[in-house]
Amino acid sequence: MGYPNYSSGTLAQNEFTITEHHLKLLKNMQVEWNQLDKGAPQINPYSPYGASQLSTSMAKILGLDAMCPCPNCAEIHNAEVIDRLSKFHREMEHVLQICISLQTFEAGIYVETPLPNLTRRIWAKKDVVR
Repeated sequence: MGYPNYSSGTLAQNEFTITEHHLKLLKNMQVEWNQLDKGAPQINPYSPYGASQLSTSMAKILGLDAMCPCPNCAEIHNAEVIDRLSKFHREMEHVLQICISLQTFEAGIYVETPLPNLTRRIWAKKDVVR
C-alpha cells in the first residue's frame, strides 16, 4: 500500500482540490483557545493532529500506519514520505479557509475569486462540466 497522491491538493491557477484525505485531517485537528490579546480559536501549532510527531500523526489518521516502520519510536524515517506529508500539511491552510468560508466540508475542486481591495480569499466550488 503506497501513500496517497498528495499533489492533488496543490494550488494552481486559483484552483484547489480538496480530497477525502484533507477532510480526514481536518476532522482530527486539535482546536483550542489562544488567550493572547483578545483571544481567538486556533489549531494547536505544536500538535495539530494530536501527537507532537507531525508525520506520524498524519500517517495514522490517513491509515498509513505501515509508513511508521520504527517499532521503538513509531516515527517515519523516510525523507520522501516526510516531505510529502509536510507539503500536504501545508495545504491544510487552504482547506480550512475554503471549508470555513463556504460552510461546507466536501471534497471537490474550488476556485478562488479575485476581488479588488480584499485581504481574504473568496472561494466557490467549481461546477463539473459533463
